[in-house]
Amino acid sequence: MKKVILIAFISFISLAVTAQVKFGAQIGGNIANVVGELDNDPIVTKSKFGVVLGVVAQIPLAKKVFFKPELNFIQKGYSGDIEGETIESTLNFFEIPLNLVFDIPTGGSSTIFLGGGPSIGFGVSGNTKYGTWSNKIKFDGATSSTDNYTHLKGTDFGGNLLAGIKMNGGVTLSLGYAIGFTDLVPGTNAADGFLKTNGLNFKLGYLFGGK
Repeated sequence: MKKVILIAFISFISLAVTAQVKFGAQIGGNIANVVGELDNDPIVTKSKFGVVLGVVAQIPLAKKVFFKPELNFIQKGYSGDIEGETIESTLNFFEIPLNLVFDIPTGGSSTIFLGGGPSIGFGVSGNTKYGTWSNKIKFDGATSSTDNYTHLKGTDFGGNLLAGIKMNGGVTLSLGYAIGFTDLVPGTNAADGFLKTNGLNFKLGYLFGGK
């Protein structure tokens, strides 16, 4: 996983020095949640807030059409209440969205953009807190273990949609929705249940080189 992230980062740097390719940074938040099931009963959860921090490239494909890959650190997870006690789970990922974006000029000093595409995420760490109890998460896909960790699959394939606005000076504001297609619970036993991520994210960014 670390090699994949390193290769992706080097690719971003290489793209940044390519003619007409812009490179940027972004920061924001993720209103995260999950859908899941345990023992054939739906898991009732509430959203939790997580941070988003990353880099982005804007690669022109045609007039007003761009390929926009990103490399983000993003916090996913959920919160809820069980028998009067608060439960909160934080799932830390490095995620690579691969979006196709279309610009819609407004005739002024800004441009609206719409897009979407697939994404791949790599789980790096996490923890679950329930009352005074706390348990760390390993993203190793283990189906059986003798340790005190919660084990989840390490790779999350998904998709996302986004919309936003670009200012002529390079500032960007975007709103996106991401959904994970991968069941993160290891194993194939229905009794193990399933867990899939989703989230509504917002990001403030800056593209070096202007619009």
